This record gives sequence, C-alpha cells and structure tokens, in this order.
Amino acid sequence: MLVQKERTLKSGKVVKSGFDIEQFNRIGIKCVVLDECQQIKNVDSGRTQMVRRVVKGRKVIPLSGTPWNNRGSELFPVLNMMDSRKFYSAEQFKRQWVQTIWTGKYEKEGGIKNIAAFKEYTKDLCIRRERTEVMPELPLVNRTKLNVVMDVTQEAIYEEAVEEFVKWYEDQMENISGMAIIAAMQKMRHLVALAKIPSTQEYVDDFIENTNRKIVVFAHHKDVQFMLYEYFKETHSANIPVLQIISDMNSAKREETAQLFNASPQAILVASQGAASEGGNLQTCCDCVMHERDWNPGNEEQCEGRFIRIGSVATSVNAIYTHMEGLTTIDPQLDAIVEGKRVRFHAVHNKGEMVTWSEDAIMKELASSIVNSFNAKRNRKVLSGK
Repeated sequence: MLVQKERTLKSGKVVKSGFDIEQFNRIGIKCVVLDECQQIKNVDSGRTQMVRRVVKGRKVIPLSGTPWNNRGSELFPVLNMMDSRKFYSAEQFKRQWVQTIWTGKYEKEGGIKNIAAFKEYTKDLCIRRERTEVMPELPLVNRTKLNVVMDVTQEAIYEEAVEEFVKWYEDQMENISGMAIIAAMQKMRHLVALAKIPSTQEYVDDFIENTNRKIVVFAHHKDVQFMLYEYFKETHSANIPVLQIISDMNSAKREETAQLFNASPQAILVASQGAASEGGNLQTCCDCVMHERDWNPGNEEQCEGRFIRIGSVATSVNAIYTHMEGLTTIDPQLDAIVEGKRVRFHAVHNKGEMVTWSEDAIMKELASSIVNSFNAKRNRKVLSGK
C-alpha cells in the first residue's frame, strides 16, 4: 500500500504531502494504468508533470471513456508518455498532426488533420472501440424535445436583446470572431434559460408524481441552477432527496452527492453541465432534462454518459431537451447547428473521416441566422403596418 510522504515544518509539526514516488521502485511496479487519461492534456500543468514522474521508466496504459473534442495538441502528453520516440516534441506534433484554422485575425488550433495517416501512425499504440461494441448491454440515448414558448413580457425583453445583438453584429460584421459572437449572445442565451424554468419545473413535478424513478436536471447558468434547486427543494424535499452538484463543490463532495443520489429510490438532482459532465457515475438513473443547450454536442453527451455506466439496468436513457420555440429565439438555430456538429463529430470518431469545420464559421452562421430571422420578422411588421 502506498503511503503519503512526510515532511517536518520549522515548528516541528509533521505534515503529509502527496506520496513518495520512491515506493514505486521499492515495490517493483513496472506498469502504470492511467484511468481518465483525457485529463492529462496540458504539457506544462502540474498534474502532467506529476504523472510524468510516476510513469517514468515504466510501461503506461492510458484508458478513457471520454470522447476527445477539443484541441488536437491535447493528445500529445499521453502519446508522449506511451512512446517518446514517436512523439518526442509537442511543437513537432502540432506541425505534423494538428489542424490550424485562420479566423481572419489569427490562427486558431483545431483538431487532428489527416486522420487516416494518424490512425496508421498510432495503430500500434491506440485501440478504440465503440461502446456498443464493448458493452452492448448498456442503454442507448433517446432524445426528445419539450417545446415551450415565451409569454408576452418575456418575448418583449428578449426581442430587445435580439435587436441589441443585431445592431452590434451589423456594426462589427467585417471584423468579428466566433468567440466575440458567443460573448455577445450570452444575454440572449441567459434570457432563454430563465424563460424555460417554469416548463422544466412543471415537467419534473409531473415526472415525480407519475413515476417512481429519479431524475437529473442539467443547466449551465448558476442562477438558473439555483432557482431550479430552490424550487424543487421547497416542493419535494419533504418526500424525497433534492440534491445538487455545482462547480463550487470539490470532487469529494460531488462524489458524496452522487452516492447519496444513487442510494435513493427516488430523488431529484440539479447539476451543472460542466461540474457533473465527467467522472461521476449516476447509473441508477435513466432520465434527465437538458435545460440549456451547449455549443458543443460532446459536452451534452458527457452529461448523458453519466447514466451509461456499468451497473445500469435501463434499456435506454431518456434525455428531454427543453426547447424554446420562436423565429428569433436562440434555441432553434443552435439546435440545428449543434445537431449538425454531433453528426460530424461521430463521423470523424467512428469512421476516421476528417470533416473540416471552424467554430468561428459556425458562430457566424448562427449569428447570421438570428439576424436574418429578426430582419424578416421586422419587415413583416412594417408591411402589415403594425
């Protein structure tokens, strides 16, 4: 058993910090299995440097059930630990294998380029299997929409935000980046999330009343998470546990909450899409509400993946996506683009085909769609005399 390393402070107090890596040598460990290896992605991070010390001079077997969906260079640290002769330089790896995208102002790092050649180059190191191949007994995901509409007051406030965004976009159109568009859309996205709260609350109320199952509600904005949690706590906590997993919690508290949720016959969990999207096991549940859409479909699938774990007895995971209707609301346009990204993502990972896309281009497509819808709606009002 590995024990923590001790050191003595000037005061004479003995404290424990980390563990003594020399124990690996004394015990004679020759191979290290790195689970959740997708977290070793930054060459310069303290975590990566510590892992390097642990695996130095030993065989390493990295494992992950998390799909990669970010920068191509994030694959380098683990590949370097597996074979430092093939993957000896982070900069050389970027030049040879990582796609770059010109945004109009600067180059932005993308995914892996020349997928076929990369798969051939790494075939003696990497094995990838689809979940349906390895564990066909695990549940599949059934996605449906809970369609809602804004009331008159909400719509008026939202239309003001859209008009503000349209004016900003048309003024900045020539020199604009996808990240700037995302930032400018935050107000619209937030207003939509707030407007959807009553519908999500009503859906969960009906679910708890008419089933004996537990449910998880995923949301992005902190105030939205808080309002949902407070409502469910006030409405249901007298009969069933009402829990939350938020970004402010440390890993131990998140794990404790997940265990309590799993141990409860029926419960409600309000979870941050970011804080609960990786590592947690919620396999005793098969129902969730995705209250807000994410720009990246991989992040949504990570939330759904909390239920698709060993020990699940469900035949399918039921994911309800609360969807705000309306020509100028952000949900329909974002839904179309996110689902398109989902198709491309799986085409790349499952078939080895590289479909080139730029997040800047996608955000501009989303912005253009909203602007066109807003202008068309405004023109119809002018023509009708309203």
